[in-house]
Amino acid sequence: MDGVQNAVVLANTILLDGLTRSVLYLAFLLYSAGFILFGFGVWSSGALPKWAGVLLALHAPLFTAPLPNLFSVLGALLLLVGGGWITFAVLRRPPAQGANAEPESRASTQTRLRIRRTGTE
Repeated sequence: MDGVQNAVVLANTILLDGLTRSVLYLAFLLYSAGFILFGFGVWSSGALPKWAGVLLALHAPLFTAPLPNLFSVLGALLLLVGGGWITFAVLRRPPAQGANAEPESRASTQTRLRIRRTGTE
């Protein structure tokens, strides 16, 4: 660190301070909770691969927990595979049918609704 004798001690003092440690734990907790909820959302969406949601939900606690580095690497791999799977599934879909169509007029929409509700014009 370019002549700084106690760089490791200085870094530990900054990063392991009580307030900093609490903020880091809160950030890790919120990160994990967010990705677990996102994984549940992917699972229940029906539009995305269910097991990709499981991979995303499992990665967060492994990635952020104070566990050995092997678990962090496993969490990162789960994030990479789950995110890639979702990306591939979304990009593989054909474009929406009416994406380039002009919007319908309000009168034709009301006529269709009237026909649908009553069965007559």
